[in-house]
Amino acid sequence: MKSTITFFIALIVAICFFNCDGRHRAQKSYTENLIKENLPSSFSEQVTFYPENYAEHVNDTTLTNGYRAHIKSYSDMVNHVVITEKKNKTILKTHYRKAIGEITVYKDNSEVFMTVINDQLFSKHIDNLPKDFNQYILKSLWVNQYKSLKNNQLIVDVLLQKPKSKHQINCQLIIDSKGKFNIIKNV
Repeated sequence: MKSTITFFIALIVAICFFNCDGRHRAQKSYTENLIKENLPSSFSEQVTFYPENYAEHVNDTTLTNGYRAHIKSYSDMVNHVVITEKKNKTILKTHYRKAIGEITVYKDNSEVFMTVINDQLFSKHIDNLPKDFNQYILKSLWVNQYKSLKNNQLIVDVLLQKPKSKHQINCQLIIDSKGKFNIIKNV
């Protein structure tokens, strides 16, 4: 009698083990299993930063009309524009880091102008910016040598672009020999 009870207990334990082998999950996709188990959404979210790490670019330009420009642009590691897309049930979040520019202008070896080129500078000096201007990032800035020599001023071209689109804002930062400046938005 004792061996019969032991046999039935062993049989019940064996049936339980064979029924808990995960076959019901093997027939479902990975995504269905994640949803059923209510696992964190971090498995279905991909976050990337562009650029991934700090980036810096320094450019010194000397012109024959006595102007010299020191331009430094670098990644803003705090402020960024987020573009969210959904692809194959995965949420893709791309963080485009904003860039900051610093420009120092010399005329005949004397410093005449220095400023930080960021969103606040354009917001202060340009009236007709798009409503979503905070979604634009500084793409590049460079000395326009031809116009600078022609007008005897330092003219810096600035390109701002909205990530993942063709929307751009082209501006010119015009600096005279006394350090007075003006920003013109090109149409």
